[in-house]
Amino acid sequence: YMKNIFLGIAVVIAPTAFAFHVVIDPGHGGVDAGTTRRDFKESETALTVAKKLAAKLRSNRQFKVTLTRTDDRALGLLERVRIADQTNGDILISIHVNSSTDTRARGVEFYFQNQLAADEEAMYLAHRENNESSTEKSPIAALKNVTPSLRTILEDLLSTDRIFQSAELCKSLKTHWRGHKKQTANSLHQAPFVVVSDVHMPAALVELGFATNAEDYKALTDNEYLNVAALSLYNGIVDFKESLDKSLPPALKSPTVSSR
Repeated sequence: YMKNIFLGIAVVIAPTAFAFHVVIDPGHGGVDAGTTRRDFKESETALTVAKKLAAKLRSNRQFKVTLTRTDDRALGLLERVRIADQTNGDILISIHVNSSTDTRARGVEFYFQNQLAADEEAMYLAHRENNESSTEKSPIAALKNVTPSLRTILEDLLSTDRIFQSAELCKSLKTHWRGHKKQTANSLHQAPFVVVSDVHMPAALVELGFATNAEDYKALTDNEYLNVAALSLYNGIVDFKESLDKSLPPALKSPTVSSR
């Protein structure tokens, strides 16, 4: 939807004639249940919310949706990244459920790729979620034929722009969240999660709440609350897309421009 390549000037290809492609990544799966409590499994709840969100997006003709998994199966972090990049998604939303040794910790949290040093708590969470090592990022196809020095410059500019857009995506998701909110701290964080750091698109990782907190646990096991969570994420994505549309030059909003 929006691909910026800086070579003296920005080349932006972003017509409204094509659907905005959202990749939804339900965390964990299969033998990796993620956070558990009694009969509760993070992998199942993440998939439930992902499917609810996908249904809402697909009901809007402005959106196209890909899920990295549609059933309870194991899927490695790098495979999730490959799926997102191969489908040429415009944004990625990774859905998870949090846990903490402090049962008072509660509420939603939104994460995007860190550019500065992450705080100790965010680093711990990223280490827990990143259950396999990341390898070198896959090359950006459009930059294969440029010189190494120019490629480095362009990749750095692309990365900076992607992190900025990821931050804006998280802000939009946070603004439209109507579920439980973290009471004592900011719910917007940066952390080096593989799934949001290695994809070549704006990406956000959402922790829906803490299964280790009694109030959050009650909500996370309530289907109506999961509907609220999915609707909140949907509204945040819609608002993010609209903000991108408003930022485009008028000439690039013409359906005669092709993005593929």
